[in-house]
Amino acid sequence: MTAPTKDPNPQKSDPAANRALVERLKAQTLVLGWKISPFFMPGLARIEFRADERIATACVQINGIVRFSPKWAATLSDPEVRFVIAHEIMHLFMMHHGRRGTRKHGKWNFVNDKIINYNLKEIEKTLVGNTKQDIFRMPKCGVIATDAEAELTSEELYNQTPDDPGLEGQDPEQTVAGNGCGVMGDSGSGSNDDETPRHEDGTPLTRDEIEAAKRQWHEAAVQAQMEGQRAGDGAGNLLAKLLNVPEPKVRWGEVLRGALSRALAAAGHDDVSWSRRSRCSNTQFIFPGGVTHKCRVSVVIDTSGSMSDDDLNRAVAETTAIVNHTNVPVFLVVHDAGVQEACWIRPGGKGNVIKFVSSKMKGRGGTSFDEAYERVGKERGRFNTMVHLTDGEIWGTWPPKPANVHRTVVALLGSKNHKDVPVYARAINVEI
Repeated sequence: MTAPTKDPNPQKSDPAANRALVERLKAQTLVLGWKISPFFMPGLARIEFRADERIATACVQINGIVRFSPKWAATLSDPEVRFVIAHEIMHLFMMHHGRRGTRKHGKWNFVNDKIINYNLKEIEKTLVGNTKQDIFRMPKCGVIATDAEAELTSEELYNQTPDDPGLEGQDPEQTVAGNGCGVMGDSGSGSNDDETPRHEDGTPLTRDEIEAAKRQWHEAAVQAQMEGQRAGDGAGNLLAKLLNVPEPKVRWGEVLRGALSRALAAAGHDDVSWSRRSRCSNTQFIFPGGVTHKCRVSVVIDTSGSMSDDDLNRAVAETTAIVNHTNVPVFLVVHDAGVQEACWIRPGGKGNVIKFVSSKMKGRGGTSFDEAYERVGKERGRFNTMVHLTDGEIWGTWPPKPANVHRTVVALLGSKNHKDVPVYARAINVEI
């Protein structure tokens, strides 16, 4: 996202010293993860260190490369080094690389540094108070938000902070302490060499590589939040609340494709019957034989007003397309408070099925799952998987799983409320 503040008087490269610095940084990650908080573990597993004489302090790249100035690192104690490593990881956990947009990179980093340092300083107070040891300390040069500023989001604090040419690195000798510790390279546009994240050989990361890195850090942030809450320590809980990261969203097509793939893999391997004799049987022992079921899937779509007609039509259209691609028949149930339509979509089916089902999605009312689940249960034969696309808002209680359904996936649209989903179902958040 941004280049770090350049060192106006860079020292000559010393390979041995640089290697020693990297080893020192690696050693401090163990203390950070094990003695400070396991909250940092998902981030520590994804970062790599580099010594870089061209920068004044430290920075982190979107692909997890953390660069340290050897000259600056030599002035830091081990507790301060741990603080800086945590600071760089927080930039990635808090998605500063993806949230910047068109904002000025120097000013954006400056306000983010202030907010991160404020919260890590609170961790420092907690650790010192509990352990009476100096194991985590902010460097003296770090900028820090006021109590009032810490209540703001990065975007809000950015809007309240006046522009300063020095923050953009135009005059390195006059830049404010703390500038340049942010994330390098998030746009991938290549419009400015200093803003483009690069591999070790100097080639820029591709846009696909940058997007993949963003997704990986989003997942790491979710894991960190869970680790912090699970640990039960003051530091982890405080940082977990700071992140407030939403769960990764899943596309509807991916949900259905995954369900069909698992159904195809599981078909024919789930049941045994004494009506068939296993080939492993002999004169002394008789074993039941396997029963082969033809792979079938049910898709239940809730049309109670939470989705537009276009979204519903796309869901049905993709269901039909996947059926034709995988040769798996799908029993489609469309419902609100009651069942509006129930029909089979079979491989090679004509497109008029889509128009027919879509025409049944008008006049949507409240939500009840009872009739829909009963309709699936009445259909003859067995379903390897039932995928239920719903917003999760229902009248009454969630019905039991139909007896003829082996696995259930509840795809929650625009909802994070998993608490009402029954234990027999796998609940995930999706977007159309």
